Parts: sequence; structure tokens; C-alpha cells
Amino acid sequence: MDRPINPHHRANQSIAHNISYEQHKTGRNITGISFVFKTKKQSSKSKKQLECNENTVNFFNSLTEKQIALFAQKLARLPELSKEAPVGGSYEDFAKIIQGRLKDPKHQKRYQPYLTKLGLS
Repeated sequence: MDRPINPHHRANQSIAHNISYEQHKTGRNITGISFVFKTKKQSSKSKKQLECNENTVNFFNSLTEKQIALFAQKLARLPELSKEAPVGGSYEDFAKIIQGRLKDPKHQKRYQPYLTKLGLS
């Protein structure tokens, strides 16, 4: 038989805070409850991920349409990305595909290392 799961233990595992409580009793009766919330220390990995996510957003928000088009053209000509190009398509066709992806936050992160390689920082 499984042991019942302590609800505050489960909450402590899934959020970025430690939660504890203390019961205040008068005789047998509980007359109050005190809750304590403490922020967990972030691991260096999670700090780096958060920093990376923030940089990704700032990285692309500062680009104009013309800059996105320019970098899409440059990305389309990179050998590392050639396997993603449509078969029989031109560099311009592939650049239009990349340009659309650079506007989509879901795809932006994938192109960030290549853009850094091209000199965008």
C-alpha cells in the first residue's frame, strides 16, 4: 500500500518556494495557523536558462524588419542550415522561410547561435 502524499511536500517540489506551517493550539483546539514562505536558491543552471530566455526575447525585439530580412538572407546561405532548405528552392525562397521563423518566438531560439556567429550580438 502506498503512503499518502504530504500536500505541502508536493508543493515544495513543484514551485520555487519552500512552504511550511505551524499550528497554534490552546489545549486540544487549533486556534491558529502560521504559514512561512521562503524562496529557494536558484541553481546556476536555472539562472543561466532564465538569463538565456531573457536574452532571446531582447535579442529579437530590437531587430527591424529590414534587419530580419538581411539576417535571413545570410542564414539561408549557411552550410549548417542547408539541410533545412526546400528541395529545388532558391536561397531567396529559403530566406523567406527563415524570415517568417525569425518573427515567431517558438523558432527564434533555434537560430540564435547562427546569428551570433554572423555577428549579431
